[in-house]
Amino acid sequence: MAPQIETTDNVFKIILPNLNVISELEEPTQTRLEKDIPEKKVIALTKERGFVTRKEVEILLDIGQSSCGRLLKKMTEDGLLIQEGKGKNTHYCLPQ
Repeated sequence: MAPQIETTDNVFKIILPNLNVISELEEPTQTRLEKDIPEKKVIALTKERGFVTRKEVEILLDIGQSSCGRLLKKMTEDGLLIQEGKGKNTHYCLPQ
């Protein structure tokens, strides 16, 4: 949609297209499968190494400490990983 201009004797109105509206024909940019990709990468690294640490996951996914903590917590709650140890000695492994 191109900008529209309406004029009268003492007023003019410019109507611009709303670029924030998602067209019904467009598909969402992030599907559920794309959201699962970080989990798959973490699981693959865990299978390869036997266990992973939060710092290793941060580097693998190029994400911050808080985001990584949320991801690992969610994966632990979903049963994808098991947390072992506390504090600096925390690492994550796959369930048996």
